[in-house]
Amino acid sequence: RCSALFAAFPLPIKTIQLAIDEDTVVDADRSHIDEQVDYGVFRNNQTANITVGKSVRVFSGSSTAYAIPGSDVIYSFSVDTTGSAPVDPDTLFLVDTLPSETVFYDGDVDGGGPETARIARDPKDSGLTLDATANVGFSRAAAKPTNMTECGEAPNALLDPTIRHICFEPQGRMLAGTLQPDTDFVIECRARII
Repeated sequence: RCSALFAAFPLPIKTIQLAIDEDTVVDADRSHIDEQVDYGVFRNNQTANITVGKSVRVFSGSSTAYAIPGSDVIYSFSVDTTGSAPVDPDTLFLVDTLPSETVFYDGDVDGGGPETARIARDPKDSGLTLDATANVGFSRAAAKPTNMTECGEAPNALLDPTIRHICFEPQGRMLAGTLQPDTDFVIECRARII
């Protein structure tokens, strides 16, 4: 008899998926009764390792391909977990402090593309969600906010130069990175160079 881990991801959270077979050849004696299986249990000493990257590109709808005053840019944040444990539910809190040369654009992030909100998000297989209104906040404070309650302000206009910080609070449980593909979560927002 042969038993093997089964499926593309055989060790999802709190589960072992395996298959048992008697032969390597398909014939009449392939049927069998219930099988007993032994398995080992390991102490959970796994950790969640999270990295956040930020990149910038010129918005495709800008009048020039250069990052100069008057051009819009797209900030892209990639949140990735490479750890062997999932992130505790509803515990991620991300803050981006806008550079002094930019102003947050509080409108359609892709200017008529598929998105209609102030941010774009691609959860991939992360297990997270992010509502563009309920889970995104703003702050005018000089100090960087430390939680979502400090991000209760809203832009006063399409371009509000008094907004200094953008806060993101994704919801859900971010899956472990070692056994799942594509666990990163991408958030994009738009700003104008002044």
